[in-house]
Amino acid sequence: GGDVGAMTGDELGDEVGRLRAQVAMLGAMEQSAQEEKAEAEFELAGVRRQLQGMKRRASLRDEGRRAGLQGPNSESWKGGVTDPTSRPVKATGSLMEPPSPTGKEFARGNHSRAPGQSTSRQSSISGGGEPGRLEVREREAAALREAVEMLKGELSVVQEANASLGEELVRLKTMSEEEVAQARREAEGARQQARRMSQTADESQEAALRAAEESAELRERLAG
Repeated sequence: GGDVGAMTGDELGDEVGRLRAQVAMLGAMEQSAQEEKAEAEFELAGVRRQLQGMKRRASLRDEGRRAGLQGPNSESWKGGVTDPTSRPVKATGSLMEPPSPTGKEFARGNHSRAPGQSTSRQSSISGGGEPGRLEVREREAAALREAVEMLKGELSVVQEANASLGEELVRLKTMSEEEVAQARREAEGARQQARRMSQTADESQEAALRAAEESAELRERLAG
């Protein structure tokens, strides 16, 4: 108030120009904050898409492991971690003895009782006999369980990273909104101050003109 009243017209004009420049700078800061916010959201969306792909791949690997556990005679079996040189046993063909109920049950995966002569693909690996087959199957199942546990751990890490990114997005959005709001408040305050300064400058100029006119009138009267 008092300082403004003591300013000359030129000083007031300079102050108004300075405030207008400040308003323009604050407007640019507000626009920059909006652009940074949009860029951060775009980057986080890309990371989220990448995480979705990682989770999808982990899920597919988990499904593949489970399919391998169903046995070599299932349609979904893809080989798993079993011997790559062996072939699935079919219910008919040269690999089978003349069909018998026990043999058919064994070929279907019913291992509750052994056939008279083992015809499974694992018997050729173990040299014949049920103990060798069971040992191979146990090792196979243990390896698959270990792989599944590893995939679960990987999925857990991905989920934690996703949650952390979600928190970071919320923090960035909140921070950006606060910065934008602060810039708007500062810009509005500067605009109001500039309007007040401009109005004061106009009033000071009007007062100076009136004083000059009154002084001229007084000089004329004194001269007369």
